[in-house]
Amino acid sequence: MKKIERKKMSLKKDFLALTGQHPVLEPVFRKAVQAAPVMGHPLPYSEFRYPLSGNRYLLVGDAAGVVNPLTGEGVGNALHTGLLAAGHIAECSSAGDYRADRNKLYDRLVKKRISGGLTLGKRMQKLASHEKTVNLLFHVAASFPSLKRWMKGMIRRL
Repeated sequence: MKKIERKKMSLKKDFLALTGQHPVLEPVFRKAVQAAPVMGHPLPYSEFRYPLSGNRYLLVGDAAGVVNPLTGEGVGNALHTGLLAAGHIAECSSAGDYRADRNKLYDRLVKKRISGGLTLGKRMQKLASHEKTVNLLFHVAASFPSLKRWMKGMIRRL
């Protein structure tokens, strides 16, 4: 967000211009009627700097900040944290113990299961902000069919 603010960009104006002028998007949106103002909100992603639990509570989904910073995907990770939380709550219930120190087990489990993909997404996001790196990556990918297919799949999911 700071980069957008620094460059004085208007994502709303850019979105409306893109949908009204882009050769592929314009025909799709030509007859569209805007039903509400364009609105947005930053995606909640975490670097696990803060606890995901405390005394008698666990954070899951968006509250836990498990959105992939590169793709913006978060539903799968949200469901995963929900399942992990359910299992942890069942264990806490059996033991009759919901204290913060016991809930740290949940924090460690979420970090172990999910943080790898989020860290990779953050690193790739940083790489993607360098035009020369992206150009080199696409050039190399063109030489390797399996890498080319993987990159196409990544782009389709964006």
